[in-house]
Amino acid sequence: MTTSPQAQIVIDAFATFDRLQPEPFFEFFSDDVTIVDEISKKWLRGKDAAIATWTPLIGLFQSSKSVVSDIHVDNAGDISIVTCMLDQTYVLDGQTATITAPTTCLVRKDNGVLKIILVHTIPFPED
Repeated sequence: MTTSPQAQIVIDAFATFDRLQPEPFFEFFSDDVTIVDEISKKWLRGKDAAIATWTPLIGLFQSSKSVVSDIHVDNAGDISIVTCMLDQTYVLDGQTATITAPTTCLVRKDNGVLKIILVHTIPFPED
C-alpha cells in the first residue's frame, strides 16, 4: 500500500523529532503553523513561537520513539486533514513517559512544498 505525501510528511515529522535535532524537525512546519503544546497547556502560534518553546525542551529529551498508525487523509480544497494515532515513548529530564494520543494535522502546499500548518495532539489520560 502506498502512503500519500500528506500522510508521509506527518510520519517523517515525528521520525525527525525522534532524532532530537530541532532544526530539521521545524522544517516540516509552515511559518504560520499552530501547535497544541500539551506540556504548557497552550497554543503555539507561528513557527517562531514553536522554535522558541520547543528548541530548549528538545534538549531535555534523552530519547524519543514515535509510532504513527491508523492514518487517514481527507482532502478539503488546498488543505489535507491527516488524522492518526500517535504512540510515543520518551525520556524527558530522566523520566520515562508513554502516551497514546489521537492526532490531527493539517497539511498544505507552501510555495510548492507540503508543510504542516496545524498539529493538534492531546494524549489520553493515563489509567
